[in-house]
Amino acid sequence: AAPARGGGGRGAGPGFRSSQATPIVVDGIMYTPTPYNRVIALEAHTGKEVWIYNSPGSVTNRGVEYWPGDGTAPPMILFVSGGFLVGLDARTGVPVPTFGNNGMVDFRQGITNGFTTRNISLSSPPKVYKNLVITGARVQESPSLGYAGDTRAWDLRTGKMVWQFHHVPQ
Repeated sequence: AAPARGGGGRGAGPGFRSSQATPIVVDGIMYTPTPYNRVIALEAHTGKEVWIYNSPGSVTNRGVEYWPGDGTAPPMILFVSGGFLVGLDARTGVPVPTFGNNGMVDFRQGITNGFTTRNISLSSPPKVYKNLVITGARVQESPSLGYAGDTRAWDLRTGKMVWQFHHVPQ
């Protein structure tokens, strides 16, 4: 048998994973998710690493969102990972302790329909409007029963859900 090889390239290790992310650049810092469960911040003009956040689960695969903060809460990078809406301090990459439970909000709340083990994620980044982060949901294609794909809004200072739109009437 051939020896195991690492490195993520073709025929080696965990294999190549493609990226569909569109990075965002704010004040000279580029923020992007990677296909390897990380969100990274780089100096846009040099490529120098500012910080890396290693996520416990898959990260929103097409990008992250930025909120500039409001004087009471720091600027944040937002994305969904492993069933959580995550808020990182944009300057440090550390979860914001006042957003949800130490930077994480249970993304399953209010949409489980009695199911507890289905996959939930976002295929596109959340969107910020004023002090809200608005999310859709990417739900399983089959079986057809599972989480609702409701659109929801969360307060960026606390992580509390502000409103929920039921696409399928209750």
